[in-house]
Amino acid sequence: MIPNVTGNSAWDNLNTGARCYSSNDSATSDTDYGPLSNWYAVGTRRLCPEGWYVANDAEWSALAVYLGGGNTAGGKMKEAGTAHWTGPNADATNESGFSALPAGVHIMWTMPPNYNYLHEIANFWTSTPGEYNDRCYFRLNYNNDMIYPMYSWEPDSWSVRCLKDEPPTWSCGDPINDSRDGQSYNTVQIGD
Repeated sequence: MIPNVTGNSAWDNLNTGARCYSSNDSATSDTDYGPLSNWYAVGTRRLCPEGWYVANDAEWSALAVYLGGGNTAGGKMKEAGTAHWTGPNADATNESGFSALPAGVHIMWTMPPNYNYLHEIANFWTSTPGEYNDRCYFRLNYNNDMIYPMYSWEPDSWSVRCLKDEPPTWSCGDPINDSRDGQSYNTVQIGD
């Protein structure tokens, strides 16, 4: 299991897999948004249930293209309304069933490291390395309907979405149970 790290001093010089919750509020954040994980945790390949994996850059890009391109796909992936997102939550329809939620971020390049943008952005790590010590992730914002790739340092913590290794044997919308944490997660199928 990836450790839940609280307190800024524990994050200093951390170069191993770790996770946290927005504003260190695991009660609300776990229920609504789930944990934020650093890229070292992505690299452990232990974030997803058995038979699942963290999507790579090409898979995120293919999803954006399937949903009409990066300039409009974000709106089709965001939960509609303002129950979790700050208004206006531009053009959010969730017609894809992805239900992206704005868990915010835990960024390490500020002193002290802090939590930002809860209710405003959803960043999702990919398993794709960048050119240097950076890694690729995709961002959705409350104020537009775009999804676009960006790069960040490995210690920063974002959300993660997992993909199934093989064609599904379940129906879209059926929950799966993760034996690692005992939680039940909803599923969506994107594409054919």
